Amino acid sequence: MKTAVHDQDKLVAFSRRQLWWALGAVLVLAAAAVGVLAFPGAAAPARLFSLLPIAIVLAVAALKTGGGRGAPTSAEVRALVDDELRQASQQKASRNGFLAVLAAQVVLAPALAWLSTPYPVALMAVLTIATGLTVFLASLL
Repeated sequence: MKTAVHDQDKLVAFSRRQLWWALGAVLVLAAAAVGVLAFPGAAAPARLFSLLPIAIVLAVAALKTGGGRGAPTSAEVRALVDDELRQASQQKASRNGFLAVLAAQVVLAPALAWLSTPYPVALMAVLTIATGLTVFLASLL
C-alpha cells in the first residue's frame, strides 16, 4: 500500500513539473512572438526562434526522464486524471483563463490602437493567447 501512495505522489510531482515546463514554454514563445511582431527588423527575436527546435528537444528529453511512471492507461494515471479535486481545479482554471482573455481584449484593443505597431492585430492575437494560457496554467499550479 505504501508503494502505491508513493507512486501516486511521484505522478503528481511529475504532472506539476510538466505544467511548469508548459508555462515556461508558453512564456518563452510569447516573448519571442511579441519581439518579432513588435520589432520586425530586430535580429534577437529571429535568433530566439532559430533556437526553438533545440529547446523543444531539450524540453521533451527533460520530461521523458521522469517517464516510466505509468502508462496513460494504468490505474494510477487514471486515478490521477479522474480525481474530483483535480477536475474542479481544471474547471476553475478554465474559467480564470477565459476571464483573463476577456479582460485582455478590453485592455489591448485601445492600447494597440494608440500605439503605432507594425502588426497590431497579430500582436493582439499573440498577447491574448499568451494571457489565456498563462492564467490557465498558473491557476492549475
